Amino acid sequence: MGRDSQVQGRSPHLNIADTLFVDNLRGDITFKVENNTATGEGIYADPVESDSQSLDDASFDYADLGEILLVRILPFNEERWRYYLFNRSQRRIERVDAMAGSVASLPDNHGLIFPSGSYLTTGELKTFQIPEGDFRLKRTLRAPNGEDMLYVFFEQLTGQVILYRYNLIRKQVDVPLAGHGYALFENGHLVIFNADSEPTLVHPLQVWETPFTSESYHAEASVANDSELARIGNPELVRGIAELNTVIGLVASKSASERHFTGLIRTIDRILDQFFWLSGRQEEQLFTGLYQQLTTIRGTAELVLDEYEKVQSIRAQTATAIKEVADEQASLMRDMKPDSWKAPDQFVSYLARLREHRGRVRTLNDRRYADKPRIETLEKELSDAEERLTERTFRFLASPEALDGYRKTLNELQADLAEAENRDALEKIVKRYRELTSGLDMIQGMLAPWRAMMRHWKPPLPTTFPVSTPPSTSSAQKRRSA
Repeated sequence: MGRDSQVQGRSPHLNIADTLFVDNLRGDITFKVENNTATGEGIYADPVESDSQSLDDASFDYADLGEILLVRILPFNEERWRYYLFNRSQRRIERVDAMAGSVASLPDNHGLIFPSGSYLTTGELKTFQIPEGDFRLKRTLRAPNGEDMLYVFFEQLTGQVILYRYNLIRKQVDVPLAGHGYALFENGHLVIFNADSEPTLVHPLQVWETPFTSESYHAEASVANDSELARIGNPELVRGIAELNTVIGLVASKSASERHFTGLIRTIDRILDQFFWLSGRQEEQLFTGLYQQLTTIRGTAELVLDEYEKVQSIRAQTATAIKEVADEQASLMRDMKPDSWKAPDQFVSYLARLREHRGRVRTLNDRRYADKPRIETLEKELSDAEERLTERTFRFLASPEALDGYRKTLNELQADLAEAENRDALEKIVKRYRELTSGLDMIQGMLAPWRAMMRHWKPPLPTTFPVSTPPSTSSAQKRRSA
């Protein structure tokens, strides 16, 4: 890939097949799925050894295999290539350096196979422990039944082989067989032997029965059959069953996303278009039930997708509403500076704004799919701010000059009323008067609970102490006479 693939901007990157966008800047190899140079964030990041390099300092190659996109990158001042694969349907990146020696496509776009494992388009990555060496793909063989594939990887220096069997219906790679040689007979018997490091008289062999017979052997062993299935052919049936298994897997999956249901609908459409015997035509009576099931699943998937899109739309609208209210509240918190206010109107009007905003916050609870903890946090912050401002308002109103502004406004209104000559002037006076009374009403509302408390408050009785009674006159005279 050259300079013609580079997209310049604040965060430049390379455009790979208008699908994947990659860069090696800021100390990472970063993959993005959007052609957006305004940000360097992506879906996958892999650290590099040198954090100061440009797009021209690294080498990039790719191969488009349909559902899978292979990318090979050699970062600046590094000796080993890095191998990545991108799954288009799942929009996921995997780093698989084991593909360095050899990699091959599985039939019908099922995925990839390499010396130490396989990767399926369903997202399943499977690896096995194999002998060390530079294994290369030497041979592929398809069984006459159309259901199985054999992949043979060979290591030239040691002579070792690794054999993989892939089943198209199960979409599964079996555990590999390793040895120093193999032989495949017409009847499908597979013989594998292993060499020892020391000379020996006994050489153990492994004999496996496989479906990889010769075409002639398979033809002789097959019984003449003129049934409907025989007319379709085993290879065609195998491909159809494999696709039906894909539908089963998608239906059983607990994934709930727009991409999932879209993939299910697309898979069913592909099956109905590709396999004539599942088309639901009158002459294909054997598969009428399958056709009906597929169309039912497709219809249900469309309904679920429509509902899912509605839910996603509602979620997005609710999230936007919460964000707008949160941003407005943050602005209210920044602008609340009671230390600089000199008139009661400023305190009162700001309290009114806080209470009005609290109403907006509370209405968010009525929205579907609302983030309740987030709303509770906003309410708590607003309640604390209102409590602090109410306390500051009381302290300000307790000062002697607190109501001077209202007195001044009343005097101005009286003077304006005396000079008013038309209706417009009177309307302006009435408007200012209503604003004045609205502020006073709020102050009265704030003071009402305090006045009610004081009205019902009774001061505690003073503590009494025993007081000695002075002696009476008659008692004193009696004591003197005595």
